[in-house]
Amino acid sequence: MVGMFILAKDISPMTLKRAIKLRLVRTYEVHANRGNNSIKSKEYIFHDEEGTYLHASIPREQVEKFQNVFKEGAMYGVKNFLVITNYFTYKTTEHRFMLKFNYSTIVKEYKPRNFPKVLFRLKSIEMLISQKDLNEKQLLGILLHLTFSYVDLQFYSSLYFYIKSKLCTDVIGKVVEIYSPLDKIIDGRPSRLIDFIIEDGLSNRLKCTVWDNHVDSILPYYNSVIEGPLIVLIQLCRAKEVNGEVRISSSYSATKMLFNHDLPEFNEFKKSLGGLQTPLRTISSISRLSSGNTIIDLQSGDIVVSTVADLYEKKEVGEYWVPAKIAGIESVGDWSYRSCVSSGCNKKLVLDEGLLCCTKCKRKCEEGILKYRLIVRVYDNSFDAPFLIWVGNVMICWV
Repeated sequence: MVGMFILAKDISPMTLKRAIKLRLVRTYEVHANRGNNSIKSKEYIFHDEEGTYLHASIPREQVEKFQNVFKEGAMYGVKNFLVITNYFTYKTTEHRFMLKFNYSTIVKEYKPRNFPKVLFRLKSIEMLISQKDLNEKQLLGILLHLTFSYVDLQFYSSLYFYIKSKLCTDVIGKVVEIYSPLDKIIDGRPSRLIDFIIEDGLSNRLKCTVWDNHVDSILPYYNSVIEGPLIVLIQLCRAKEVNGEVRISSSYSATKMLFNHDLPEFNEFKKSLGGLQTPLRTISSISRLSSGNTIIDLQSGDIVVSTVADLYEKKEVGEYWVPAKIAGIESVGDWSYRSCVSSGCNKKLVLDEGLLCCTKCKRKCEEGILKYRLIVRVYDNSFDAPFLIWVGNVMICWV
């Protein structure tokens, strides 16, 4: 392969019988469906000797061939690959093209002599929260430069894909708040999420939400005593604008989170904190980061507080902040029930042939999860009303 190596910036669909030296930054699997362990493809993010990032994909049929070949951080020479348009909606690189490995692809590991190591593309919290139209303008500018010499049809086709896409990013920060994990039903399927807030040395804050398998990465720090700052580096996450505010979200299986790792990036960030000693707080009530309503929003006046009387006038179903006093408990009879153990279900179980059966998903179990609920009478200066409280979730619903 000596003398045949090219750079990432020079690849195109016409790149044939050439090779490229790359360092592996990140690898992850894409599954056929959510909740399905069947692998659809395996994805790799590399960078070349100029630090240019390049995405590579291995289809299901070839995954086994390369199963034990690659290791994150190592350097490789790759030959006999296809170059195709980067078609992903949420892109891991800015490059217009990506690699696709096939049955003839050859991989050889090299010793990284004088080869750079650019494992992260960190953006500061300050930069992220100040950006407008997060990635679209940046990608559009790159596209105009790359495709101007192509025919109009190809130009406009590529333009559409790039405008519709979002670019993943990396960010590092100190975790200052962690909210309770939540189970939700999204498009009829159970999902998990956990919200947290990160901060930099200038007290800039960024709200983050991670979903499903990524919840397990931060869950050990919830309700735990942490000595010193808890620093997290979120690799390949999505920065998006919600109600005029930039927030971070995990990007399916591509995202990776590292906590208090022994890497130069962590040491540099720790130095930037200086004397900042914001303590880590665990928030046991339901977080509203993902829907836009938070305690911080409440304090800043970004959300509208309703009175009890206002609720009687509102015709639309929604979430409302209502400060009120509890006058007494109105519940009669059982204050608890056993709910389904399926993630995000929470439906009441009924006895069926000696087992408890869910009235919704029909799952049967021996015990279920004990849930508490009670009706209280609340009042403010405007009116009084009965409220249904789900104890433990701290979720208040109108009855």
